[in-house]
Amino acid sequence: MLRWRWRAGYDAHWFAAETTRWSDAARDHGFGGPPGLDGASAQAGSAPAGAKPFLTLDGKQPLVIGHRGVPGLVPEETEASYDLAAALGTDSLEEDLHLTKDCVLVARHNPWLGDNTNMAEVAKTNPVVAARKRTTPGVRVKVKWLQTPTSGPADYPTDLVDPADPKSVLKALIVDGEDHTNDWSITDFTMAELKEWIAGTTYDAANERPKVFNGKLPVISFQDVIDIAKARSKETGRSISVYPETKNPTWNNAQAIANGCGAPGSRPLEDALIKIIRDNGLNAKDAPIIVQSSQPGVSEVLPSRRRWRLYRLHAHRRCRPRRLSARAWLGGD
Repeated sequence: MLRWRWRAGYDAHWFAAETTRWSDAARDHGFGGPPGLDGASAQAGSAPAGAKPFLTLDGKQPLVIGHRGVPGLVPEETEASYDLAAALGTDSLEEDLHLTKDCVLVARHNPWLGDNTNMAEVAKTNPVVAARKRTTPGVRVKVKWLQTPTSGPADYPTDLVDPADPKSVLKALIVDGEDHTNDWSITDFTMAELKEWIAGTTYDAANERPKVFNGKLPVISFQDVIDIAKARSKETGRSISVYPETKNPTWNNAQAIANGCGAPGSRPLEDALIKIIRDNGLNAKDAPIIVQSSQPGVSEVLPSRRRWRLYRLHAHRRCRPRRLSARAWLGGD
């Protein structure tokens, strides 16, 4: 039974109907039934007779990744979302990582909170939350490269509103050139505050997804996700890994340094990731963890003693995603 189902008055009947629908769709496409989903769904059973398994190009079973859990049914990157992903047979739980004000890795896709949490509603009755909205506009900085018709804008917005004060990045909310003025930053809250005050809501395609759990499922830390993976691995007898992505590393590190999480020039985001991996005994090539990042420099700042797997993400639609070489697993790339 999914432990979280009965907390805070969740609608178990609605959930049962939705998971039954998901299981039926999975069965129709040749996937097996969801192990351990006690009483929450119809038995999907085995694949239809004659169904061929989906294999990778090298003939192996694919790694089924619960991207932010199961955000099509419950708010993403919450305990419920990852619990459901594990129950439905997911091999790996994917999460996005940012650093909180007190230097804790938190699972959340966007560092601005207005569109994937109930922050705006909480602010109506919590004056502390309301006061932390970042209303200071960013400043525009001219680019330093030669301008051509195809070189892009001549300037860009930045949150370093006072070049003489590195801590001024905590005033505006400009994330890698994207302006989110009049929103809340995840780096202005401690992990305890996020858990106590803030809860997740549906995000991608929000209008097409159930809203019954909006505002009922707290924001969680990366350690919470690791604990879920460990517990579900033990319960199901199969290895369930974690698949963290370091989000906006340059922005996160500037915010973290301003918050006192590291010295100038340090990499607090990567340091926190390395520490939590080691603390959980995951620093091994075959450990149930795969780290991903879209910023090429991340692999260069990780220590040579790294043993866990690292994937590099490519955003351009014509770029074919590739796994880093085996040398990257051992810290060679």
